[in-house]
Amino acid sequence: MKAPIEKILANYFAGEASADEIGQAEAFRKQYAEEFAVWEKAFHQKVFENKPFDTEKAKQRLLNTIKQDTRIIRKRRLIFRLKVAAIFIGLMLIGTALYFAGQTRPVTYQNSTAELMPVTLPDGTEVTLDKNATLHYETNFWGSFHREVDMRGRVFFHVTKDAAHPFNVYANKLTVTVLGTQFTVNELNNHTQVFLTEGKVRVESELSKSKYVITKPGEQVIVDRKGELIHNRVNPALYASWKSNKVHFNHCTVKEVVQFLDDSYGVEVNITDKKQLDRKLYGSAPADDEQLIINALSQILQTDIEPK
Repeated sequence: MKAPIEKILANYFAGEASADEIGQAEAFRKQYAEEFAVWEKAFHQKVFENKPFDTEKAKQRLLNTIKQDTRIIRKRRLIFRLKVAAIFIGLMLIGTALYFAGQTRPVTYQNSTAELMPVTLPDGTEVTLDKNATLHYETNFWGSFHREVDMRGRVFFHVTKDAAHPFNVYANKLTVTVLGTQFTVNELNNHTQVFLTEGKVRVESELSKSKYVITKPGEQVIVDRKGELIHNRVNPALYASWKSNKVHFNHCTVKEVVQFLDDSYGVEVNITDKKQLDRKLYGSAPADDEQLIINALSQILQTDIEPK
């Protein structure tokens, strides 16, 4: 039966080991150099500093020291392995978070109903989609987005203010940039209309590379097919009334109504009697029935009105 390695090493360090024990001690040193060094240090500290000494007691002190140092080594190794594992898991979690943070999720709203569709964006911006209008944006893994939307049709925006993160609307090669305001973008076949209700917006055309800043409520910019920006001032109540699904003609002139039909519906009408253009109109009509507005205008003016 082989003696415990502790006794073999004790005999080895004390110079009392047999040839077989010397071989075992040397083999242990090659395989476990760190433990061997600890035991050797313990022997010299506990044995040779106490002269004269009892060999058996010195051996016992050596064995106790070796056992204690071995427990310390094992504990340190365990702590080191736990630290390595914690770092590895932390790196995996960070990598996973960064991966998902870089992923985007498309979000699309399409109003296929006859009613207006209210939508609240992740930043709190309130949006109203007219019938057949579409709104598209992307969110990240955490549900937030970069305040950029694409749209088709007619959409009203009440943008949450955030000076550090401008809000961008893209429509038909047109970019509208705002910090916090209320406005309507209406994309038609032959032009795109931007009408300001409150605040300030910057309108940029990708085709003509031209820009214009709208600063006063009631102002609008029309972008034609060539990308040219046409700025004018319109009746605020008339152009903003579509959100209630009613068009209110209060103190509006015939000229304003004709312009409204062109800007909002893409319908051009010709009034041959130019004296009628300054005539005041009163009343209301459904916002989604431009033909009814044309018929009512024809009856009021007592003349046939045909779209161009």
